[in-house]
Amino acid sequence: MSLATTKTSKIDRLAELTAKTETSSGASLWREAFRRLRSSKMAIIGAVVIAVFVVVAIVGPWFAPHTPTAQTWRGEVFPNQGKFIGARGENWFGLDHLGRDMFSRMLVGARQTLLVGVVSMLIGLVLGALVGTLSGAAATLGGRAGRRLDDAIMRVTDLMLALPSLLLAVSVAAVMGQSLTTVMIAVGVVQIPIFARLLRGSMLAQGGKDYVLAARSLGIRKRRIV
Repeated sequence: MSLATTKTSKIDRLAELTAKTETSSGASLWREAFRRLRSSKMAIIGAVVIAVFVVVAIVGPWFAPHTPTAQTWRGEVFPNQGKFIGARGENWFGLDHLGRDMFSRMLVGARQTLLVGVVSMLIGLVLGALVGTLSGAAATLGGRAGRRLDDAIMRVTDLMLALPSLLLAVSVAAVMGQSLTTVMIAVGVVQIPIFARLLRGSMLAQGGKDYVLAARSLGIRKRRIV
């Protein structure tokens, strides 16, 4: 089984399970999410790690012991000779190849890392939701022409899923140039087919439900049903 097929099957299965859970429990999405979070030790540990990272990203730059860009200890580091300074009392995480304090750089860099993660995920979520909504609506309510459009969109997403995520992100970054914005867009593009496939699967699972059939029989506009 190819990598793209494996990714696609896992995402479609996740969409089916999500639709079944929503239908059987009758609880809101937030309540169901918190219930699952409380019942999973790994999820709780992950949430704690993320919370600590967010706190460090917010307050870290104020507690950095040294200026992160200052090459204060440049004379103690000799990269050509393989001589670096490791952890010590003055520099908890050691020095980089330019003699800068690594602990201070990590505290300050956490904010940019968090920014890249949040913005790139939002890019993937918004664009993926638009693509998934268009594809799911076309397949559910668009008739023969809609199914053709859905097939075309899904083949493109399958092509994106077939490419290794790192290779796809590097390719986007190489085309757009080097910048922080480019990194956000490149990582966000990798997430688009995942969110698109998830939302399309959920819409297909809901497309045959009684409330959708009732809405169509009452003549409600397709845009409102979507």
